[in-house]
Amino acid sequence: MKGLVVGLCLVGFLIISLDGDGTAAYIENESIVHAIKEGGKTFAQVDLEGTWHFHGINSGKNWTRWEYGTLQIHSSGTIIEGDWTTSDGISGTLAGSLSLHSDGRFTGTLTASGPGGSCEFNVLSGKMDRSKTRVLLVNASTTSCSERQASLIYLTKTSGSFQTDDLEGTWHLYYVDITRGRWTHGSLNIDSCGNVAGGSYSTSDHRYGGYTGGNLFIDKDGKVDGTIETSDTITISIEDGKMHQDKSQIVWVDTDTYNVLSDFGVGFKGGGTYASTSLAGTWYLASLCLGQCTWLNYGTLSIDSTGNVTNGTYADLHGNTEPVSGGILSLNTEGSFTGTIERKHIDVLCNDGQVDQGETSFAFIGLGVTYPRGDNDGGGHGGGGGCFIHSAFITVER
Repeated sequence: MKGLVVGLCLVGFLIISLDGDGTAAYIENESIVHAIKEGGKTFAQVDLEGTWHFHGINSGKNWTRWEYGTLQIHSSGTIIEGDWTTSDGISGTLAGSLSLHSDGRFTGTLTASGPGGSCEFNVLSGKMDRSKTRVLLVNASTTSCSERQASLIYLTKTSGSFQTDDLEGTWHLYYVDITRGRWTHGSLNIDSCGNVAGGSYSTSDHRYGGYTGGNLFIDKDGKVDGTIETSDTITISIEDGKMHQDKSQIVWVDTDTYNVLSDFGVGFKGGGTYASTSLAGTWYLASLCLGQCTWLNYGTLSIDSTGNVTNGTYADLHGNTEPVSGGILSLNTEGSFTGTIERKHIDVLCNDGQVDQGETSFAFIGLGVTYPRGDNDGGGHGGGGGCFIHSAFITVER
């Protein structure tokens, strides 16, 4: 692929592009990746029927924002009614149609309408999880839009009944600040009344602190809001959140008192006993580059029962593919893991990860060491030396 090489290191993107004078330009970008477990179920169009709550990231050439909203989908896949709101205060409606295939994959179109007009997106790829209550979609805009855009959205089906003590426990948080382009990993303790009872966090730019107070609330449908106070005097306000019906996962978007933070994240409740087989299987992956680009990657990653990464592949917006070559992930009995994932241009050092207590999803943060090479990939480094990327890896469903 001439002129542009897009590298997904499974915890992030490295965008290596050629400037106008032909020199290599390296751009570090935080990114977020989701994965859904392949196999085990047969799907039908009627599985889409119902009301879905979604959260995601929408990116253009020079901007990135989070978004959330709802979709009411007919059994035929037609969107009966939809709405969306973004982190920059814009809102509008969603229409379109989704086609669900027997293997759980998606095609279709989405049309977002708002104050600036309408913009149509093609669903490049997507996957429904085996519980048929989670959907992951990656989308790219058509020429109908004023500028090129890409989006990654995660949908949770509205089902189940919830109460305040469903929040109780220690939650492992993984979230990306789209304003400053950094990830945060934390452990948040919540009591049976929804009060924040402590915890700690670290960020990709080496900041460390604690969760010192706040209150979270959940309604009967699993919608979450409230505040979390930190030791650096910031109050995080949950703009919109949704607990999954298994009550061990929350997806949310937030802002803060100084309008400095603007996060999209996921939390997993701690607990359970784990073995290396908890990571075994083939995972469907999708990732969106944050900040200075609109590039998406998606594909698969296979892990064996001992944690070895055996194979995988990814595709970019243009359909170009590249294999995952190896690696290993080591899991302890509490569901925490570290390790490496190897790709053609990037070795990924997984610093910290966590499998959820149902062994259906996991998240990790890491450091990618990149190895850019010339077009012939003859083994020599082209365009300068390697660089380092801090990124967040978030998976959704096994």
